[in-house]
Amino acid sequence: MDFLNQAWFWSGFFTLAGTLGAIVIKEIYSSRSLMKIERIKLYDSEKFKAYNSLYEFTSKAFQSLWLPDDRRRDFISLMKNSYYPNIKPKSLYYDSRIRDVLKTFEAQYECIGEPDFTPPIDQEEFLDHKIIDMLNKSQLDIEKRTDDIL
Repeated sequence: MDFLNQAWFWSGFFTLAGTLGAIVIKEIYSSRSLMKIERIKLYDSEKFKAYNSLYEFTSKAFQSLWLPDDRRRDFISLMKNSYYPNIKPKSLYYDSRIRDVLKTFEAQYECIGEPDFTPPIDQEEFLDHKIIDMLNKSQLDIEKRTDDIL
């Protein structure tokens, strides 16, 4: 136990303890950084899937609403079959401009069957003109955002 009184022992001990402490701290921060990176990767992956679903929705909307057959019925069908099951649950991934357009779509949809509700845009004006403009702008926004993700 005479080595406990030696200076070389204590200098080596504190050097070893400091080195081990630094390694442990570095590993803790490194693992946190890796977890953060994995979360970001997962978020970006989910965000890309959400924008891909939205792009599919706008494509379907163009196909069903382009022809002036019965836009009202087509819009109702589009919202029931595509928007609410596929787009609405992912709406938090979209930027504010796209969410505003989607809120307008929802408001128009809710007002179609309720004569007491006043839609933000006249139904005929919306179905005949505004919806195509809104879809065009949204599709450009979607393409821009997915370019940013990739």
